[in-house]
Amino acid sequence: MLIGNRKSTHNAGVDSGSPKVGSTRASFFLERSKFVGIAVLSIMLLLIPAFSEGAAGSGSTRGIRSAGFESLDVAPAWAGHPVGFAIETTERWQYVAFYDPERRMTVAQRSLDSSNWTFQRLPSVVGWDSHNHIAMAVDTAGFVHISGNMHGDPLVYFRSIAAHDISAFQQPGMVGRLEKQVSYPRFLHGDDGQLFFQYRDGKSGDGAQLLNLYDIDSKRWRSHLAGPLLDGGGKESAYPVGPSKGPDGRFHLVWMWRDTPSGATNHDLSYARSRDLLHWETASGESLELPIRPDDREALVDPVGAGEGLAGIAFGVGWDARKRPIVTYSKYDDAGISQAYNARWSGREWEPIRSSDWSYRWDLSKTGTLREEIVVRPPTVTEDGELVQEFRHIEEGAGVWVLDQDTLTPVEVRPLPDDLLTLKEPESPFPGMEVRELVFDRRGEYFLRWETLPSHRDRKRKRPYPEPSRLRVLRRAPTEPEPSSGPGASESAGVDEVAVPDSVFLEANGARIGVISIEVGNVFDEGDPTENRRLFRLVNRFRRKTGENVIRDELLFKSGDPYCLRLLEESERLLRSQGYLYEAEIRAIAYRRQSEDDGGEVDVVVRTRDVWTLTGGASLSRSGGENNTRFHLEDTNFLGTGTELGVSRESDVDRTRTEFHFRDFNLFGTRGQMEISLQENSDGHRRLLKLRRPFFALDTKRSKGVTLLTEERIDPLFERGKTVSEFGHRIEQLTLDWGFSRGLQNGVARRWTLGFTFLRDRFSLLEGRAPIADFPPDRTLSYPWLGFDWVEDRFIEATDLDKIARVEDLNLGTVISARAGWSSPRFGADRDEALVGVQASTGLTLGKGGLLLVDSNAGTRWSGDGFANAALSGSARLYRRNFGRHLFFAELQAAAVENLDPEQQLLIGGDSGLRGYPLRFQSGDRRLLLTLEQRFYSKRELFKLATLGAAVFFDAGRAWFTAAGGQDDLGVLMDVGFGLRLSPTRSSGKTVFHLDVAFPLDAGGSIDSVQYLVTTKESL
Repeated sequence: MLIGNRKSTHNAGVDSGSPKVGSTRASFFLERSKFVGIAVLSIMLLLIPAFSEGAAGSGSTRGIRSAGFESLDVAPAWAGHPVGFAIETTERWQYVAFYDPERRMTVAQRSLDSSNWTFQRLPSVVGWDSHNHIAMAVDTAGFVHISGNMHGDPLVYFRSIAAHDISAFQQPGMVGRLEKQVSYPRFLHGDDGQLFFQYRDGKSGDGAQLLNLYDIDSKRWRSHLAGPLLDGGGKESAYPVGPSKGPDGRFHLVWMWRDTPSGATNHDLSYARSRDLLHWETASGESLELPIRPDDREALVDPVGAGEGLAGIAFGVGWDARKRPIVTYSKYDDAGISQAYNARWSGREWEPIRSSDWSYRWDLSKTGTLREEIVVRPPTVTEDGELVQEFRHIEEGAGVWVLDQDTLTPVEVRPLPDDLLTLKEPESPFPGMEVRELVFDRRGEYFLRWETLPSHRDRKRKRPYPEPSRLRVLRRAPTEPEPSSGPGASESAGVDEVAVPDSVFLEANGARIGVISIEVGNVFDEGDPTENRRLFRLVNRFRRKTGENVIRDELLFKSGDPYCLRLLEESERLLRSQGYLYEAEIRAIAYRRQSEDDGGEVDVVVRTRDVWTLTGGASLSRSGGENNTRFHLEDTNFLGTGTELGVSRESDVDRTRTEFHFRDFNLFGTRGQMEISLQENSDGHRRLLKLRRPFFALDTKRSKGVTLLTEERIDPLFERGKTVSEFGHRIEQLTLDWGFSRGLQNGVARRWTLGFTFLRDRFSLLEGRAPIADFPPDRTLSYPWLGFDWVEDRFIEATDLDKIARVEDLNLGTVISARAGWSSPRFGADRDEALVGVQASTGLTLGKGGLLLVDSNAGTRWSGDGFANAALSGSARLYRRNFGRHLFFAELQAAAVENLDPEQQLLIGGDSGLRGYPLRFQSGDRRLLLTLEQRFYSKRELFKLATLGAAVFFDAGRAWFTAAGGQDDLGVLMDVGFGLRLSPTRSSGKTVFHLDVAFPLDAGGSIDSVQYLVTTKESL
């Protein structure tokens, strides 16, 4: 259905006679006015300059005498009873939606550089119900959306045919269901231009709050949630204020439940918050399952009972100077008198504080639209740092409380400023006229003023009716600082909050960290209809989310610190390295400064998403023709503390082991780490204790640690994948180290470490086994050592390299780690030997979509008899993007050893990259391995549990001896194959499951012609 007539242009204040168009996101700023408009004006009015009179419209007898505003008449408006209007302002245009003198829904449009309005009527006429307000919004493409004139009626919704043009509208409908009993329509804006529509389906005492999302491209609405946001279950309905975005960047919602149409049955004031209008949580950060119902007591602010005076038109959310939400409301005190209260979250609970000492009882027992006998605005902060709160009382009059910041109790009562009183003074001579609420646009710059008679319990009045009211747009004087309309815009007077500048500006001007918000997402996003399943909700419920303090303890910054983008990025990397988190993001969301000389404060949000960390059961893997079984029960995020605890039993080709382990990588928030591992194995045991505080960040100045290890095991020697001999091996190790650094300087962290290591290896022949020709001798090394690390900070973020659809942190800078020590009998050793080891890595980008990572490792012991256990290895990994987001991968590995200790071997086989052959198939003192892979990445998440990848591969490798007397040289071995990759998205660990089929190209008759591999690795 199309609605439209010919456009007509009229001067401001002249009744065009043409239909008017309705509502706007005005409800957004109706809420804003309820929250902050009057209180802000009460502080600012005395500071803002001259006000120019607008042309008088019909029904006006005099102009407003305020000197604080610029005024522009729109048109005459209906004045017989109050109904909410709407205003919306874009960069170029302004729109007003209202009911004209014939009560027809009307839209007015003007260019901001003109005072002339164009009007359009819509086919909707309001009756006498004051609930039938108009809501309006303009989407990012410029189309005007209007809804209104409903109170338990079928949906009334209009959208303009063309952008920035009100000449014609259509009624396209929305989602087509739950739209027969619509009340309280409201448009609201999310991040990135999102447009939402909020409304109640049902009736008072039996209704649900719903939320739709508009798609700009397809021009279609869809349900944003799998069901209602708030649902009374057929017995109650919610009366909300919000959601509205606060200075912390979150959406905040306050509501009360009602049992019947009577306001006397209001009860249970409640609160929830959300970052994206999908995920909802309590003030403590605990996830709320949707829909939120009356029996969800964790959302309670104050458990006010029915009949206890909780007023449905006198509550909302304000903020103190520290950006803590304050819920304002009124209820009866113990004597049954209506009083005002403020409740603030203490960190553990909501603490209600009484503000008033009145002697009047507001009777809420009648039905219909109630007259506002008591109005208390949520607190706001002035430019002087005072916490103020406006009130209006039918007997006590109006004023402003100055609240104590700590206790929220009034310490002073002030009258409203004269200019504000003048603004609220009716102009019409008709008896009983009242000034309507100051409805702000979304930018907070323009607002509406008009006059009507008070509500008449939603019933028709007897004539005479007042003359139409002059509907005007007022604007704060242009010299007044304009509030930001971006995320995190401050609603406190006197603070200039603007869009967040870039990091260069913030750091150069000495900005400091302000409020740090922690948002821990659950395993499954119950706000996403595709994840709001019974099983997924059960998973969320039977686990404890990672504590906010656990996340906060990982951060390298705190409130009050200088803003530093590098520390935010490094903190992200630290969080992503935790196995109990799937993802982590840290970003600045708001910026404030008190003056030009002030560096300002930057508010930061930390968003993470948990994974399921409690795992148990059995698993099977296979590589190189051998199976590996595992039975385990472990939790890598025990009770949400980031601690790992588990027991397991595993069997592989070497041994069967039963293990208990405990790991905490941020012990008591001190950055200390503890690891305990106790193993009972089929061939011995293993005991490990590690206590250390490492160089956990690039700027860390100190490190220290101790490691204790004892182990008994049987070591095998292999030939052609078969065990040819075995011997007993006992290990005892103690390592102490102390490190120091000057931190990160000019992009490089240089670290020195002093340490001492005692390492004893004892070998024994096994009973019943044949003697070994080259039996390893016992060895005791005891040596002090000096280490040096060079870490260049050139980290980048990548996706779809070695993981699927996950952020990977790569350091392309040069990293060098060197150790040198001297073992001597004077320290308890059995020999004099020097020990040297060096590791190095670097990386570089190769044009668009190319990346090369190189690393090397060298180490040896040296004595007068020459080198022992000398090893040199290195690899080069090439990544090249192709076929869109897919990837060609190549890796070349090389290794050379000399005079290896007899218990060690240089091997190659199915467990080390040569996938078509048995494990440990070849040995030698030289090794080469080439891997070529074409990798494919899927964006799809299978069953909301894993992402899928695939690979086609070619391997070629060889291990050989350079001297005579080694194994027969089998030459270069090659295989081809293909496989699937599964990367879990909801469970702990960073493993990727590999399911490969490999075909050796020169198998002969000694090995299977097909190798099946089921393995888990940390990369693709």
